[in-house]
Amino acid sequence: MILATAAASAMLAASTASAGSISQTVDFSYDPNAGPDFGAFIAFDKFDTLGGTRRLTGLTLRYDQSVDFDVRIEQNSPVAIDAGNFFVDVFYLPIHQYGLAGDPGGGEGEEERGARRNDPPFAGVGGAGDFFSPGLGPTDGFNGSGPDTAMFGYSSGRFTSTFDYVAGADQSFLDAFTGVGRLDTFMSGFIELFGGFNEDPGFPDVDPLDPPEGPFFPFQEPFYGAFVDVFNLTHAGTITTTYTFEVIPAPGAAGLAALGVVTGLRRRR
Repeated sequence: MILATAAASAMLAASTASAGSISQTVDFSYDPNAGPDFGAFIAFDKFDTLGGTRRLTGLTLRYDQSVDFDVRIEQNSPVAIDAGNFFVDVFYLPIHQYGLAGDPGGGEGEEERGARRNDPPFAGVGGAGDFFSPGLGPTDGFNGSGPDTAMFGYSSGRFTSTFDYVAGADQSFLDAFTGVGRLDTFMSGFIELFGGFNEDPGFPDVDPLDPPEGPFFPFQEPFYGAFVDVFNLTHAGTITTTYTFEVIPAPGAAGLAALGVVTGLRRRR
């Protein structure tokens, strides 16, 4: 009887789910201010359930990335602005959308139920930027250069952001990556600016008959101030996707193990 029970227990253990993981790494690089798409299309191999014999239980996305851009700060008043008086924070905040709007649902069976993934899940994947506070001379009447203009180059260097999603709590993310074939995703973002003056720089009143030179915000009333332009922006790096899954035992294996237990008991009787 002891031998029969041990054998049945071994069969039951063999029939339980086992775990595994699969990883893939893709490269990306884009300028969100250039091109018709203003971002990057990034494709991943989906997690294939192999006909329902395995189930996705966790999803990890690791972003090893960098942000680079140039900043031009220019003023259009006849008075100088002291260094440290005008300040601006410039940050780029990327957003990764895990799917394309209007695609069928990523999870198996969703398309049959008529579901449409019009709002695929997304995540902000970690931004980068810096603080700038230059001195600016009086305007020279020319845009883009001169004593009234300061230029900066910014590079974040490589930094890492990691996101972990688990079955149940983050099911929409797992569903988006589950299926057969490739998942097309979209990466883009936006520039965020904060700035102002620590003290009144003493701008004179604007003469409506002699407005400030330069095409600064041409759809507003003329005024004096400092203006910021961000260009040559590049967001680049690699994304590593790791699928954690469990193998679902075939129904017949569990039944065979149970049969072994019953047979052992009958022999004892």
